[in-house]
Amino acid sequence: MSEVKDVITAKAFQLVDGEGRKRASLFTSEDGSPNLEFYDKEGDARIAINVNKYGKSVLLFWAKDALPLIEISIEPSDTYESPKLKFLDGDGSAQARLTLGEKPALILKKDGEFIFQSHKVVKKGDSVKIDSPTE
Repeated sequence: MSEVKDVITAKAFQLVDGEGRKRASLFTSEDGSPNLEFYDKEGDARIAINVNKYGKSVLLFWAKDALPLIEISIEPSDTYESPKLKFLDGDGSAQARLTLGEKPALILKKDGEFIFQSHKVVKKGDSVKIDSPTE
């Protein structure tokens, strides 16, 4: 039996399938940020997890053409970590965004135009009313 090491140190790791195709990568970016990416059988990145140099944690789901379609992130702050959920279109523009934290917001767009934007939520008893300046 071969010796099992407690720690393996490297700048990158790649997981390949039985045919030698890259299916996952664990690596650091040029700025030192850690990244984990998963690839489909054609080699296109489909999911990525990273923490950027500013401390923003991001989970991305990509379309086949390497455009992000869904982004879940947490923005660091001195007072509150602000979670966000974005749905993007084929151009990479956010069409829907839900932000929680100190300034909660729900924003919806269609063809680049705002169709709903809320930055104020009022709770009365067990019900919630969203005030929208675009109504």
